[in-house]
Amino acid sequence: MILQFHQQAFDRLGIEPKKDSASVAIISLREKELGIELPPSVREFYSLRDAKRILAGASDIVTPLEKLGYDYTNDFPFFQIFHDWNGPPSLYIHIDGKADPDVRIAPDGNESDLDENGFPREIVGPFSQVVREQIEYLIQAEADVLAHYEKSKKLKARSLFTRVGYAIHRLITSYKRRTMR
Repeated sequence: MILQFHQQAFDRLGIEPKKDSASVAIISLREKELGIELPPSVREFYSLRDAKRILAGASDIVTPLEKLGYDYTNDFPFFQIFHDWNGPPSLYIHIDGKADPDVRIAPDGNESDLDENGFPREIVGPFSQVVREQIEYLIQAEADVLAHYEKSKKLKARSLFTRVGYAIHRLITSYKRRTMR
């Protein structure tokens, strides 16, 4: 399967992207409920197996697919994709007709963070770029965990961080194996 917007990201991960029929059905239902069509890059990504796990790399909370667009209105044409437990900033997809929409950082209550329409001002980049950056983050985190694990093996010190970090590495490895089938 060749992707139009996210192929580069999956090539970097070294896995074959696979559609998830349950996710496609949920997307169709959400589009019907909201009365809009998701931008093609967002639809493409969320229709893939384990899309949520990829986005979850650097965030505490990823908006579940079943609730994607819960905050969308004609006056606020954004979908929250994730936020941190510690509060702002949250990231929102701007639903503005672009095939690969901008992702914006939500304000932290400071009015200077809003544009003239009351929308978050700071643009992170297009959605496909944000996905690629999340994947780069995951790859770097895995490398850091492995380096820390190897160092701790030499020191014969198994800290909680090391055990948790190595568990993350095993999880990523099993994810890659499972998606390559």
